[in-house]
Amino acid sequence: MKRIYLITMFILLCFLLAASPVDARTFSIDKVHIKAWIQPNGDLIINEFFSYTFDGEYNRVRRSVHLDGHDGVKNFEAYELLNQDRVPGFIDRGELRPLEVQQDGNDLFAELHAINETKTALFIYELKNAVRSYDAYSDLTIPFFGTGKNHGADLQNVTIDFVFPEPVGTDDYHAFIHEPDGELLEKTEEVVRFYTPVSQKRELTEVRLLFPSAIMKKQSKQTAPVSLENILKEENKLVHAETEKMEAHSKVVRLLYAITVLFALMALGLVFLPQRIGRGSGNHGDLLMYDPLELYVIDRAGKKDDFAFLAGILSLVDKGLVTISDTKTLIRFAQDGEAPARTLSFAFRQGLKQMSESENILLDWLFTRKVKGGIRIFSMNNIYGATQTEKKERKEMYGYYLRRFRFMQMERRWFHRVILNIKGSGLVRGTFCRIAGRFLMISIMAGIVLAYFVNSAPGFGILLYTAVSGYLLKKGWAAEGRSQMFLILAISLLAAIFIIDTGQRVPYILFVLSGSLLFAALPEFLLSTEAARIRADIRMFRRQLKQEGIPSMEDDANLERRMGLALILRAKKFTIQPKESEEWMKAAPLSAFILSEGNPMNYLFETWKLSKPPLTFYKTNKPQGKDNSSSFDGGSGGGSYGGDSGGGAGAD
Repeated sequence: MKRIYLITMFILLCFLLAASPVDARTFSIDKVHIKAWIQPNGDLIINEFFSYTFDGEYNRVRRSVHLDGHDGVKNFEAYELLNQDRVPGFIDRGELRPLEVQQDGNDLFAELHAINETKTALFIYELKNAVRSYDAYSDLTIPFFGTGKNHGADLQNVTIDFVFPEPVGTDDYHAFIHEPDGELLEKTEEVVRFYTPVSQKRELTEVRLLFPSAIMKKQSKQTAPVSLENILKEENKLVHAETEKMEAHSKVVRLLYAITVLFALMALGLVFLPQRIGRGSGNHGDLLMYDPLELYVIDRAGKKDDFAFLAGILSLVDKGLVTISDTKTLIRFAQDGEAPARTLSFAFRQGLKQMSESENILLDWLFTRKVKGGIRIFSMNNIYGATQTEKKERKEMYGYYLRRFRFMQMERRWFHRVILNIKGSGLVRGTFCRIAGRFLMISIMAGIVLAYFVNSAPGFGILLYTAVSGYLLKKGWAAEGRSQMFLILAISLLAAIFIIDTGQRVPYILFVLSGSLLFAALPEFLLSTEAARIRADIRMFRRQLKQEGIPSMEDDANLERRMGLALILRAKKFTIQPKESEEWMKAAPLSAFILSEGNPMNYLFETWKLSKPPLTFYKTNKPQGKDNSSSFDGGSGGGSYGGDSGGGAGAD
């Protein structure tokens, strides 16, 4: 278990490191307008407008220029545009304020101070030999914004214009944009215009022009390595592939939304399982005919809490194998004002009845003190944890941690056998819920992995997710609890947030959340029709105790049984008519103890909370945690830019 938590922390750290750094400041790039003039010698003169909205204080902006497809960047200049209504190519010098520029590789920084305001930066630069000219055609391919970390922010409303050195017939050239939402907006003899509503971070935004090389009069021509016809075929294949990808993504999104709705409806349907809302027989007095341990398991629907061991002991009491008495609490509790003066003690005497394997485990686990006559004793003194004073002074805390740790280990072993016995009786069934839970985990994992193939998410993230979630699935496949499965859900949610593209993550997040809701609604065990009726009778029993209390005419045996059931079935406060006779106190020792000393479990749970083992010991569920002489309370269970050759933009 410790390794699982360490691996989970590791995956969480990796996802957080892969995510954008958390910063009190934020900025957005709301509009980008690029205009490029093709020169007859193959160079490209580029003007770019970037409109920023700053939330917080910033001192500079960055433009990362791609390194592919040209022989270098020269004459880089940066300005603040004072009239933000202008467009590239139509600017007066008086509307510009020069900015100091620094260069670091292909990253170009301009000093632009801004505090909670909107500003527009103009970048001017030239790309040397950006056009490749051949005998039959010229090829201009510009990946303005690449797939690396330089393109670390979404760019909204991106317009890209190209101006030819002389007019070209619209049928004589071909224009393409490599961007999922990009489109060819305008095509004239002099200007080509592309547009995309958003250039998503780390998504390629690239344009390509194929035009007659005759207009490149100052550039030497080479023999074309590939014919124009073959290039056009490849471009058409890319367009077709992009269309198919978008259609596939749309189908996946529709499927995820459908599954999300289905999961939500199934989770809602599970709320109305008979074991949760079913009606009982109307006669909760029939509960006295059942074994207290069976009633406890049915009430908790197969889950264990800190009342489990007491339910097991009361089962032996009900069979006449154990008797109840009280004894003084240990001397170490004398200084604790919250400690009761007395506590419960139980004595086991071997009878003629055949005991089950789970009962023998309980006996060997708790009833370790042997006295004359073959009697074995268990006192709650044996399982108390640390007091407040001992916790503050850290007195012998390791011993209390170890004792509590071993108690939980033995309790888990014993309860596992109890569940197997009750499964054999047909009252509870767990196979279907276990299979359904595993199938649900596989479905969610498959959905996240499918997102990678459809959306081309970052490879390292999906590999890390697959490895860790697969490991957790393997560990949790045969495990009793569901902690590993909840960890898979948590990691899947992180994966949906961090490795799915921003514009596409909503359906995946909803898919994981609906799957989590369904898994949480799925019970660990399904109750049989009889068990569901018994559970409904238990709810009526608790309600009646709260409203009416225990009837005063109850005989001592029934009163004792009802008091024990009220204790393990978590009944709230209820009234009981006290009896003072010594005969009654002997016949109903548990009832007499509760009336005089209060709930015997309250102080036990308090000491358990103080003795909860640290992570190195912790192996099972957390422990859970007043009354007066005439009432009883059942209590509660206890951005870096280096190393990227692609284009992008940002601010610092």
